[in-house]
Amino acid sequence: MSSIKAVVIGVVSVVKIAPEVYEMVADYMDEMQAIKQSGADRKTRVIAYARSLILKLGKDWDSWAKYISEFLDVAKSLYNLFKLAV
Repeated sequence: MSSIKAVVIGVVSVVKIAPEVYEMVADYMDEMQAIKQSGADRKTRVIAYARSLILKLGKDWDSWAKYISEFLDVAKSLYNLFKLAV
């Protein structure tokens, strides 16, 4: 992506597809914040949760995996950015 606008539009369009999935994943991310593990270990747990959720919904995990991973990275980056600003 070559611009801020392109990134924002990409994130918004992905989240529009199944907002309830991303909301549930974000809720689980919040739960994982309390666990004393490395960020990589917490991300692994969240991805496993997301995979289980998506498969239970009858969706193809392989088509979702990249989007979920990118969502996690963006959500965590934004969280850290806003946490620093407060």
